[in-house]
Amino acid sequence: EAVSAFKSLPKSLLNKDIDWIPFDTFFGKISFPVKITFNDHILERDVILDTGSRYHMSINDTYFGGDKEFPQLTIQSAGYSLSGMALHKKANTPMVEVGSLKLNNVVTNIIREDEDDFWTLGSALLSQFEIVVDYPNKRLAFIPRKGERFQSQYNLSGLELRKLNNGNFIIGYISPDLEANNLGFSIGEEISGINGKDAKNITV
Repeated sequence: EAVSAFKSLPKSLLNKDIDWIPFDTFFGKISFPVKITFNDHILERDVILDTGSRYHMSINDTYFGGDKEFPQLTIQSAGYSLSGMALHKKANTPMVEVGSLKLNNVVTNIIREDEDDFWTLGSALLSQFEIVVDYPNKRLAFIPRKGERFQSQYNLSGLELRKLNNGNFIIGYISPDLEANNLGFSIGEEISGINGKDAKNITV
């Protein structure tokens, strides 16, 4: 990954046919309009550009009434931050449209937050594109990388793993909705290999 800063847009971008998307800033955060298709309805709203998140998309469960049934199939999952483990639901969102980009089957975390506007697109999704932020004109663009298609990757084992300094993985959480819950794993156990491959040679 690389970040380049320019006083003005370089000629290589000026000559491109770019689909520019307007954005606003609030406390340094960039938000921009997206169109989200669920199974039962379509929603148009602003989301936050979250380059610090390793997830594809996160949305606030307040929109669905907190405990109200999400319109897609969900599984129980967990995330980690400096404050520890936080449980959340994980689902598949059929389509997310950003300008002319149509992103199919986006892995989505449904989280509980006090802020109703906590809807983000994270780096797992954004890293698949060249992102241009034109601050003077308050617009941005997501340019697909040549020869690559957008893919939203799923972990369907049910194990939430974290990398250790020794190269192994440690089990931080086991989803009750997926197969690993029936196979005798325990939180805190280390995994030294997967499918015969040493864990030291496998990235997160």
